[in-house]
Amino acid sequence: MSDPDLVIECDDAGVIRSVVGDLSGHLGHQDRDVVGRPIADYLHPRNQPVAAPIVATLAGQPGLELWDEVRVRRPDGSWTWVMASVRGGAPGQHPLVVAVRSLPEEVAEELNARHDLLDAWIQREERFRLLAEAAPVGVFQESLQQGCVFVNRRWCEITGLDHDEALGEGWLQIVHPEDRPQLDHGHVRQRSRPTAPMEHTFRIRRPDGAIRWVKAGIGPVVGPDGDLESLVGTLEDITEPIEAMARVGRLTQVLEATPDLVGVYEMADEAIYLNDAACRFFELERRPDDRVPLSDLHDRLPAWMVAGWDASLGDTLLHDGTWSGEIELTNARGVDVPLLAQLMVRRDEQGRLSGFAAILRDITHRKVMEAQLEHQATHDPLTGLPNRTLLLERLAAALARATATGRPVAVLFLDLDRFKVVNDSQGHPHGDRVLVTLAERIRRCVPGDQTVARFGGDEFVVLAEDVDDEEAPLALASALIAEVHRPLDTATERFVLSASVGIAISDPEATPETLLRDADAAMYRAKGAGRSQALVFEPAMRADAVVRFDIEAALRRAVGGDELRLHYQPKIDLRSGAIVGIEALVRWQHPTRGLLPPDEFLEVAAETGLIIDLGAWVVDHAFATLPQLEAARPAGSSPLYLCINLSATELAHPDLVATIDAALARHGTDPSRVDLELTEHALLTDAPMATRRLEELRAMGLKIAIDDFGTGYSSLAYLRRFPVDLLKIDRTFVEGLGERPEDDAIVSAVASLATSLDLAVVAEGVETPEQLAALRTIGVTMAQGFWMSRPLPADELEALLRKDPRW
Repeated sequence: MSDPDLVIECDDAGVIRSVVGDLSGHLGHQDRDVVGRPIADYLHPRNQPVAAPIVATLAGQPGLELWDEVRVRRPDGSWTWVMASVRGGAPGQHPLVVAVRSLPEEVAEELNARHDLLDAWIQREERFRLLAEAAPVGVFQESLQQGCVFVNRRWCEITGLDHDEALGEGWLQIVHPEDRPQLDHGHVRQRSRPTAPMEHTFRIRRPDGAIRWVKAGIGPVVGPDGDLESLVGTLEDITEPIEAMARVGRLTQVLEATPDLVGVYEMADEAIYLNDAACRFFELERRPDDRVPLSDLHDRLPAWMVAGWDASLGDTLLHDGTWSGEIELTNARGVDVPLLAQLMVRRDEQGRLSGFAAILRDITHRKVMEAQLEHQATHDPLTGLPNRTLLLERLAAALARATATGRPVAVLFLDLDRFKVVNDSQGHPHGDRVLVTLAERIRRCVPGDQTVARFGGDEFVVLAEDVDDEEAPLALASALIAEVHRPLDTATERFVLSASVGIAISDPEATPETLLRDADAAMYRAKGAGRSQALVFEPAMRADAVVRFDIEAALRRAVGGDELRLHYQPKIDLRSGAIVGIEALVRWQHPTRGLLPPDEFLEVAAETGLIIDLGAWVVDHAFATLPQLEAARPAGSSPLYLCINLSATELAHPDLVATIDAALARHGTDPSRVDLELTEHALLTDAPMATRRLEELRAMGLKIAIDDFGTGYSSLAYLRRFPVDLLKIDRTFVEGLGERPEDDAIVSAVASLATSLDLAVVAEGVETPEQLAALRTIGVTMAQGFWMSRPLPADELEALLRKDPRW
């Protein structure tokens, strides 16, 4: 600077060391006052921040110089403008030399005016920054040329960017790619319409990968000439409201789509929100605010619920805040619909009751299913009768009433005789149809206030209350037996069944279990006494039931073990007196009771199904033994006829033909020498099946015999209907030969009938020589009985055959 008014020299710390010139005249200070003080003390605060850097840069560097217009403080505190030149001191000078020249008044005024504007702008900027930093939202400023030039702390928190990363165009990189086009379009519109503030909602991807929804409100900063100078705006994180709105939207969709009835009631509004399902249920229309006046519902709701909405929700609901249970509401068609309800209390911020919400689910289908399941759990699916479970419940209740009234309870235990034959011969579907028919017959026989239950299989139980004596239960049992015995007609066949009934009458100590046990024992005694009858329980029957159970268990072991034996009774040709055949009869070598005859165990075997395995054993062992018995006879003797008994159960079994055929093949037995004996009852149980099965057996070459001929009814009809080769005259007719003329006549008639039909005839039960002689006189050709020989084990029969006796 040429011709300075003052020259001030400073040390390298910026402290004044000397002054050359009229300091007092130009700046009003005395030299002694300023020497030794930092030169920065006299500078305007706006200039002070640059003083230290300038001193540090220029001190001791004579080749460097800076100059500028600065304000200097006068002693009275006023400010005056000077032109200052600062350079490094030359050798011999202090490190820093400041040359000062006063400025003309008009220049000073112009500078004051310009800097006043600058100060005002700086103050405005500072206020802006202070306000921006204190703002709860993000604040930013965008220059048209430089991009983003300012962001506050909250803006950085929202975006996750550092301050420096936010400046310029860098922040645009975090805008979600799908939202960038609409944001760029918004910028273009903002710049084309500088006076219009705008709002943008878009997503950003923060550096940590989080996606956030933000809303930017942008306003223009317009200069005096109306041109857009910059943009300022705010940035809010609206992720939570957006997500809340989405949740509400999803919830609304669910509420409107769910078949459940949903209602939200605000007590202050006297209206209730109902979803679509609820509106359809009541056939109501919502107002524009999606609500329905509560008064529209009063006629459709239970009184307690209406009162709850108008006053309180009940102690439980108020105390717990929720209540759930089953209720009924009347729909628009007037139908009461069962609903599963979940009620919830609504309270305001002060905890005061403000309303409630309800979710109601139609459980009509569930109720129907529950009723069906309950019925299935307590009723027999085939017949629809009460099952064992319900019977036991009713029996327990009946016994409790009997204790109170003193009037006993009777249990009638009905079991179908030989029903297994029907199942085995016709198949279970056919057997099921028979059971359904019989169940309906039994139900019709029993008074409506008594219980008929299917106990299981072919067993039925009748529970009768208020019984005075045995007469009424016995009369009912007789009616049941008669009803079961009525023929069962199908499209192609007729069945005749029978039933045995056991009756037990309660005493004060009776339980459901003991009463059923006693009735069951009486029923088995009725079966043992000849079937198709009813017996009242007596204490002795209980011991019989225990014995019967023991026999069944032991017999199962016997059939699978080595306890069965075969004995053989000879058949005599009355013309020659020689043995021409044998009947195989099974015995049981019991480990403790010794050798048991058939009547001790065959009944149990038939009822339990063991007769099938037992019969197969008899066939196999009889065929196996036959060759050694024939070998014991004298040379030239004719082959023996082997007779084997078949029960009704065996005849009905589908494997019978295959079992016999396999045994014939296994042992090489000639089927023409084998007679299969069946009782009339076995043929009667299922006549169509019996006819088919007998024809199959005859086709194999086997002979068919009717045992106990004449003891049943329609015997002559059987001879025409069934394929028969031989008749056995029952012992009851043989016993009276020579003593009762009617027996002589019957035996003679049977013998004549057999001869005319070309059938063989055998008389059984011959026990005296007079009976044998009478048979010869009548013309019967064969006989068997104790007079000739008892049933013998194979070894004893071999010895007898070797003797070749004659009678």
